[in-house]
Amino acid sequence: MGWTFNQLAQFSGQLRHLLQCGVPLVTSIELLIQQKVLSPSVGRSVTNHLEQGASFSKALQKSNLPPFMVSLVAAAEQYGDYERGLKQCEQFYQTQAKITQEIRQACTYPAIVMVLVIASFIFLLSTVLPRFEELYTTMGLELPWLTKVLFTMTDIAGVVLPIIGVMLMVLIGLLVYLGIRSPKQMRSYGERLSFRVFGLRAWMKFRVTHYLALQLGSLLHSGVPLLQAIECLHLRAPWRIIAVRIGFVRDALLEGKTLEQACGEYLNQYTISTFTQYIAIAERTGKLDQTLQSLSGMVEATMKQQIERFTKLLEPILISCLGFLLALAVLALFLPMLQMVQSL
Repeated sequence: MGWTFNQLAQFSGQLRHLLQCGVPLVTSIELLIQQKVLSPSVGRSVTNHLEQGASFSKALQKSNLPPFMVSLVAAAEQYGDYERGLKQCEQFYQTQAKITQEIRQACTYPAIVMVLVIASFIFLLSTVLPRFEELYTTMGLELPWLTKVLFTMTDIAGVVLPIIGVMLMVLIGLLVYLGIRSPKQMRSYGERLSFRVFGLRAWMKFRVTHYLALQLGSLLHSGVPLLQAIECLHLRAPWRIIAVRIGFVRDALLEGKTLEQACGEYLNQYTISTFTQYIAIAERTGKLDQTLQSLSGMVEATMKQQIERFTKLLEPILISCLGFLLALAVLALFLPMLQMVQSL
Protein backbone atom coordinates (compact mmCIF):
# COMPACT_ATOMS: atom_id res chain seq x y z
CA MET A 1 0.00 0.00 0.00
CA GLY A 2 1.33 3.42 -0.93
CA TRP A 3 0.87 5.77 2.01
CA THR A 4 0.17 9.47 1.69
CA PHE A 5 1.05 11.93 4.45
CA ASN A 6 -2.65 12.54 5.15
CA GLN A 7 -3.33 8.81 5.53
CA LEU A 8 -0.42 8.39 7.95
CA ALA A 9 -1.55 11.40 10.00
CA GLN A 10 -5.12 10.07 10.11
CA PHE A 11 -3.96 6.59 11.14
CA SER A 12 -1.68 7.95 13.89
CA GLY A 13 -4.31 10.36 15.22
CA GLN A 14 -7.24 7.94 15.31
CA LEU A 15 -5.17 5.15 16.84
CA ARG A 16 -3.94 7.55 19.51
CA HIS A 17 -7.50 8.57 20.41
CA LEU A 18 -8.62 4.93 20.66
CA LEU A 19 -5.72 4.05 22.94
CA GLN A 20 -6.43 7.08 25.12
CA CYS A 21 -10.00 5.81 25.52
CA GLY A 22 -8.68 2.52 26.87
CA VAL A 23 -9.36 0.39 23.78
CA PRO A 24 -6.83 -2.47 23.46
CA LEU A 25 -4.29 -2.20 20.67
CA VAL A 26 -5.49 -5.17 18.57
CA THR A 27 -9.12 -4.08 18.93
CA SER A 28 -8.13 -0.54 17.90
CA ILE A 29 -6.48 -1.85 14.73
CA GLU A 30 -9.60 -3.90 13.91
CA LEU A 31 -11.80 -0.82 14.38
CA LEU A 32 -9.56 1.19 12.04
CA ILE A 33 -9.94 -1.56 9.44
CA GLN A 34 -13.72 -1.30 9.72
CA GLN A 35 -13.48 2.50 9.40
CA LYS A 36 -11.29 2.01 6.28
CA VAL A 37 -8.44 4.00 7.84
CA LEU A 38 -6.32 0.89 7.31
CA SER A 39 -6.60 -1.44 4.36
CA PRO A 40 -7.67 -4.98 5.32
CA SER A 41 -4.35 -6.46 4.13
CA VAL A 42 -2.20 -4.07 6.16
CA GLY A 43 -4.47 -4.19 9.21
CA ARG A 44 -4.59 -7.99 9.28
CA SER A 45 -0.83 -8.14 8.84
CA VAL A 46 -0.35 -5.87 11.87
CA THR A 47 -2.82 -7.80 14.05
CA ASN A 48 -1.37 -11.18 13.03
CA HIS A 49 2.13 -10.12 14.03
CA LEU A 50 0.82 -8.70 17.31
CA GLU A 51 -1.02 -11.94 18.12
CA GLN A 52 2.17 -13.88 17.38
CA GLY A 53 3.94 -11.90 20.11
CA ALA A 54 5.73 -9.22 18.08
CA SER A 55 6.01 -5.70 19.43
CA PHE A 56 3.90 -2.98 17.83
CA SER A 57 6.93 -1.40 16.15
CA LYS A 58 7.99 -4.79 14.72
CA ALA A 59 4.44 -5.42 13.51
CA LEU A 60 4.42 -2.05 11.74
CA GLN A 61 7.84 -2.70 10.24
CA LYS A 62 6.86 -6.14 8.92
CA SER A 63 3.68 -4.58 7.47
CA ASN A 64 5.80 -2.13 5.44
CA LEU A 65 4.84 1.09 7.21
CA PRO A 66 7.33 3.97 6.89
CA PRO A 67 10.57 3.55 8.89
CA PHE A 68 10.12 7.00 10.45
CA MET A 69 6.83 5.97 12.05
CA VAL A 70 8.34 2.65 13.10
CA SER A 71 11.24 4.46 14.82
CA LEU A 72 8.91 6.81 16.72
CA VAL A 73 6.74 3.89 17.88
CA ALA A 74 9.85 1.92 18.88
CA ALA A 75 11.03 4.89 20.95
CA ALA A 76 7.57 5.15 22.54
CA GLU A 77 7.81 1.48 23.53
CA GLN A 78 11.04 2.21 25.41
CA TYR A 79 9.40 4.78 27.68
CA GLY A 80 5.96 3.11 27.66
CA ASP A 81 3.89 5.84 26.05
CA TYR A 82 2.33 4.93 22.70
CA GLU A 83 0.12 8.02 22.79
CA ARG A 84 3.09 10.38 22.82
CA GLY A 85 4.83 8.60 19.95
CA LEU A 86 1.65 8.49 17.86
CA LYS A 87 1.00 12.18 18.56
CA GLN A 88 4.46 13.05 17.23
CA CYS A 89 3.78 10.90 14.16
CA GLU A 90 0.49 12.72 13.60
CA GLN A 91 2.10 16.16 13.94
CA PHE A 92 4.98 15.28 11.64
CA TYR A 93 2.80 13.87 8.85
CA GLN A 94 0.31 16.72 9.16
CA THR A 95 3.19 19.15 8.63
CA GLN A 96 4.43 17.21 5.62
CA ALA A 97 0.92 17.05 4.13
CA LYS A 98 0.46 20.80 4.64
CA ILE A 99 3.76 21.64 2.91
CA THR A 100 2.94 19.34 -0.01
CA GLN A 101 -0.53 20.87 -0.41
CA GLU A 102 0.81 24.44 -0.27
CA ILE A 103 3.43 23.69 -2.92
CA ARG A 104 0.81 22.06 -5.16
CA GLN A 105 -1.62 24.95 -4.75
CA ALA A 106 1.09 27.55 -5.32
CA CYS A 107 2.22 25.92 -8.55
CA THR A 108 -1.18 25.03 -10.03
CA TYR A 109 -2.24 28.48 -11.30
CA PRO A 110 1.15 29.42 -12.85
CA ALA A 111 1.20 26.02 -14.53
CA ILE A 112 -2.25 26.64 -16.03
CA VAL A 113 -1.17 30.10 -17.24
CA MET A 114 1.95 28.63 -18.81
CA VAL A 115 -0.06 25.99 -20.65
CA LEU A 116 -2.46 28.67 -21.94
CA VAL A 117 0.45 30.83 -23.11
CA ILE A 118 1.99 27.94 -25.06
CA ALA A 119 -1.39 26.88 -26.48
CA SER A 120 -2.19 30.45 -27.56
CA PHE A 121 1.16 30.86 -29.28
CA ILE A 122 0.80 27.55 -31.12
CA PHE A 123 -2.76 28.48 -32.21
CA LEU A 124 -1.51 31.84 -33.44
CA LEU A 125 1.29 30.32 -35.49
CA SER A 126 -0.66 27.37 -36.87
CA THR A 127 -4.11 28.85 -37.56
CA VAL A 128 -4.32 32.65 -37.53
CA LEU A 129 -1.13 33.72 -39.28
CA PRO A 130 -1.42 31.37 -42.32
CA ARG A 131 -4.87 32.83 -43.12
CA PHE A 132 -3.51 36.37 -43.18
CA GLU A 133 -0.52 35.28 -45.24
CA GLU A 134 -2.84 33.83 -47.91
CA LEU A 135 -4.94 37.01 -47.87
CA TYR A 136 -1.99 39.35 -48.38
CA THR A 137 -0.48 37.12 -51.06
CA THR A 138 -3.78 37.15 -52.97
CA MET A 139 -4.02 40.96 -52.68
CA GLY A 140 -0.43 41.38 -53.87
CA LEU A 141 0.51 43.77 -51.06
CA GLU A 142 4.09 44.76 -50.32
CA LEU A 143 4.75 43.42 -46.84
CA PRO A 144 6.74 45.31 -44.17
CA TRP A 145 9.83 43.60 -42.76
CA LEU A 146 8.11 42.81 -39.46
CA THR A 147 5.27 41.03 -41.26
CA LYS A 148 7.76 39.15 -43.44
CA VAL A 149 9.66 37.99 -40.35
CA LEU A 150 6.44 36.86 -38.70
CA PHE A 151 5.29 34.94 -41.77
CA THR A 152 8.73 33.35 -42.11
CA MET A 153 8.49 32.21 -38.49
CA THR A 154 5.06 30.77 -39.27
CA ASP A 155 6.43 28.78 -42.20
CA ILE A 156 9.31 27.49 -40.11
CA ALA A 157 6.98 26.64 -37.24
CA GLY A 158 4.73 24.67 -39.59
CA VAL A 159 7.68 22.40 -40.33
CA VAL A 160 9.44 22.43 -36.98
CA LEU A 161 6.49 22.08 -34.57
CA PRO A 162 5.37 18.64 -35.86
CA ILE A 163 8.97 17.42 -35.67
CA ILE A 164 9.30 18.76 -32.12
CA GLY A 165 5.99 17.14 -31.21
CA VAL A 166 7.12 13.75 -32.55
CA MET A 167 10.47 14.08 -30.78
CA LEU A 168 8.75 14.92 -27.50
CA MET A 169 6.43 11.92 -27.85
CA VAL A 170 9.40 9.65 -28.56
CA LEU A 171 11.32 11.13 -25.63
CA ILE A 172 8.37 10.72 -23.25
CA GLY A 173 7.85 7.15 -24.45
CA LEU A 174 11.55 6.41 -23.94
CA LEU A 175 11.50 7.88 -20.44
CA VAL A 176 8.39 5.89 -19.55
CA TYR A 177 9.99 2.71 -20.89
CA LEU A 178 13.21 3.29 -18.98
CA GLY A 179 11.21 4.23 -15.88
CA ILE A 180 9.38 0.89 -16.04
CA ARG A 181 12.45 -1.12 -17.05
CA SER A 182 14.94 0.37 -14.57
CA PRO A 183 13.11 2.73 -12.15
CA LYS A 184 15.97 2.88 -9.63
CA GLN A 185 18.47 3.95 -12.26
CA MET A 186 16.13 6.61 -13.67
CA ARG A 187 15.36 7.93 -10.20
CA SER A 188 19.06 8.08 -9.37
CA TYR A 189 19.78 9.98 -12.59
CA GLY A 190 16.96 12.44 -11.87
CA GLU A 191 18.27 13.05 -8.36
CA ARG A 192 21.80 13.74 -9.58
CA LEU A 193 20.43 16.11 -12.22
CA SER A 194 18.28 18.00 -9.68
CA PHE A 195 21.32 18.62 -7.48
CA ARG A 196 23.34 20.00 -10.42
CA VAL A 197 20.88 22.22 -12.30
CA PHE A 198 21.35 25.89 -11.44
CA GLY A 199 18.40 27.28 -9.49
CA LEU A 200 16.98 23.83 -8.75
CA ARG A 201 20.12 22.97 -6.78
CA ALA A 202 19.46 25.75 -4.24
CA TRP A 203 15.86 24.61 -3.78
CA MET A 204 16.98 21.00 -3.27
CA LYS A 205 19.39 22.15 -0.55
CA PHE A 206 16.49 23.71 1.34
CA ARG A 207 14.42 20.54 0.94
CA VAL A 208 17.21 18.28 2.18
CA THR A 209 17.96 20.59 5.12
CA HIS A 210 14.30 20.72 6.11
CA TYR A 211 13.98 16.95 5.84
CA LEU A 212 17.10 16.22 7.92
CA ALA A 213 16.38 18.83 10.59
CA LEU A 214 12.72 17.90 11.02
CA GLN A 215 13.13 14.13 11.04
CA LEU A 216 16.33 13.99 13.10
CA GLY A 217 14.97 16.55 15.56
CA SER A 218 11.69 14.65 15.94
CA LEU A 219 13.42 11.31 16.45
CA LEU A 220 15.83 12.69 19.05
CA HIS A 221 13.00 14.50 20.83
CA SER A 222 11.14 11.18 21.04
CA GLY A 223 14.08 9.56 22.81
CA VAL A 224 15.56 7.69 19.86
CA PRO A 225 19.37 7.39 20.26
CA LEU A 226 21.44 9.39 17.77
CA LEU A 227 22.88 6.39 15.89
CA GLN A 228 19.46 4.77 15.66
CA ALA A 229 17.98 8.03 14.39
CA ILE A 230 20.72 8.35 11.76
CA GLU A 231 20.08 4.75 10.70
CA CYS A 232 16.37 5.55 10.34
CA LEU A 233 17.19 8.51 8.09
CA HIS A 234 19.53 6.30 6.10
CA LEU A 235 16.67 3.86 5.42
CA ARG A 236 13.93 6.49 5.01
CA ALA A 237 15.62 9.22 2.94
CA PRO A 238 13.60 9.88 -0.25
CA TRP A 239 16.78 10.63 -2.22
CA ARG A 240 19.17 7.76 -2.83
CA ILE A 241 22.21 10.02 -3.00
CA ILE A 242 21.30 11.54 0.38
CA ALA A 243 20.70 8.07 1.86
CA VAL A 244 24.22 7.07 0.83
CA ARG A 245 25.66 10.23 2.39
CA ILE A 246 23.76 9.62 5.62
CA GLY A 247 25.30 6.16 5.68
CA PHE A 248 28.73 7.82 5.53
CA VAL A 249 27.70 10.07 8.43
CA ARG A 250 26.73 7.00 10.46
CA ASP A 251 30.10 5.38 9.75
CA ALA A 252 31.91 8.58 10.73
CA LEU A 253 30.04 8.69 14.03
CA LEU A 254 31.05 5.10 14.73
CA GLU A 255 34.66 6.13 14.12
CA GLY A 256 34.36 8.71 16.90
CA LYS A 257 33.74 11.89 14.92
CA THR A 258 31.24 14.48 16.11
CA LEU A 259 27.96 15.00 14.25
CA GLU A 260 29.19 18.42 13.12
CA GLN A 261 32.34 16.93 11.60
CA ALA A 262 30.46 14.07 9.93
CA CYS A 263 27.76 16.32 8.43
CA GLY A 264 30.32 18.92 7.36
CA GLU A 265 32.29 16.25 5.52
CA TYR A 266 29.50 14.33 3.82
CA LEU A 267 26.37 16.53 3.73
CA ASN A 268 27.70 20.08 3.41
CA GLN A 269 27.29 20.27 -0.37
CA TYR A 270 23.69 19.03 -0.15
CA THR A 271 22.42 21.31 2.66
CA ILE A 272 22.32 25.04 3.30
CA SER A 273 25.46 26.57 4.77
CA THR A 274 23.98 27.12 8.25
CA PHE A 275 23.05 23.46 8.79
CA THR A 276 26.41 22.38 10.21
CA GLN A 277 26.66 25.64 12.16
CA TYR A 278 23.39 24.88 13.93
CA ILE A 279 24.58 21.36 14.71
CA ALA A 280 27.83 22.75 16.16
CA ILE A 281 25.89 25.13 18.41
CA ALA A 282 23.48 22.35 19.42
CA GLU A 283 26.30 19.98 20.38
CA ARG A 284 27.84 22.62 22.59
CA THR A 285 24.53 23.46 24.30
CA GLY A 286 23.30 19.86 24.50
CA LYS A 287 19.95 20.75 22.88
CA LEU A 288 20.32 19.03 19.54
CA ASP A 289 16.66 18.03 19.18
CA GLN A 290 15.29 21.50 19.99
CA THR A 291 17.83 23.25 17.77
CA LEU A 292 17.07 21.01 14.80
CA GLN A 293 13.31 21.44 15.21
CA SER A 294 13.81 25.21 15.36
CA LEU A 295 15.94 25.05 12.21
CA SER A 296 13.29 23.00 10.40
CA GLY A 297 10.69 25.65 11.24
CA MET A 298 12.86 28.46 9.90
CA VAL A 299 13.71 26.54 6.72
CA GLU A 300 10.02 25.72 6.19
CA ALA A 301 9.13 29.41 6.49
CA THR A 302 11.89 30.31 4.03
CA MET A 303 10.66 27.69 1.54
CA LYS A 304 7.13 29.07 1.74
CA GLN A 305 8.41 32.60 1.13
CA GLN A 306 10.40 31.44 -1.89
CA ILE A 307 7.38 29.62 -3.33
CA GLU A 308 5.17 32.68 -2.85
CA ARG A 309 7.79 34.98 -4.37
CA PHE A 310 8.30 32.65 -7.34
CA THR A 311 4.59 32.28 -8.07
CA LYS A 312 3.96 36.02 -7.70
CA LEU A 313 6.73 36.77 -10.20
CA LEU A 314 5.90 33.93 -12.58
CA GLU A 315 2.30 34.95 -13.24
CA PRO A 316 2.98 38.56 -14.41
CA ILE A 317 6.01 37.38 -16.41
CA LEU A 318 3.93 34.81 -18.29
CA ILE A 319 1.07 37.24 -18.88
CA SER A 320 3.53 39.91 -20.05
CA CYS A 321 5.13 37.48 -22.49
CA LEU A 322 1.74 36.50 -23.85
CA GLY A 323 0.72 40.15 -24.19
CA PHE A 324 3.97 41.04 -25.95
CA LEU A 325 3.63 38.18 -28.44
CA LEU A 326 0.01 39.01 -29.19
CA ALA A 327 0.77 42.73 -29.58
CA LEU A 328 3.66 41.94 -31.92
CA ALA A 329 1.50 39.60 -33.99
CA VAL A 330 -1.38 42.09 -34.24
CA LEU A 331 1.00 44.88 -35.25
CA ALA A 332 2.66 42.72 -37.89
CA LEU A 333 -0.68 41.54 -39.26
CA PHE A 334 -2.29 44.97 -39.61
CA LEU A 335 0.71 46.97 -40.85
CA PRO A 336 0.06 46.00 -44.50
CA MET A 337 -3.55 47.15 -44.16
CA LEU A 338 -2.45 50.47 -42.69
CA GLN A 339 -0.02 50.96 -45.57
CA MET A 340 -2.78 50.13 -48.07
CA VAL A 341 -5.14 52.65 -46.47
CA GLN A 342 -2.45 55.34 -46.50
CA SER A 343 -1.75 54.74 -50.20
CA LEU A 344 -5.41 55.27 -51.18
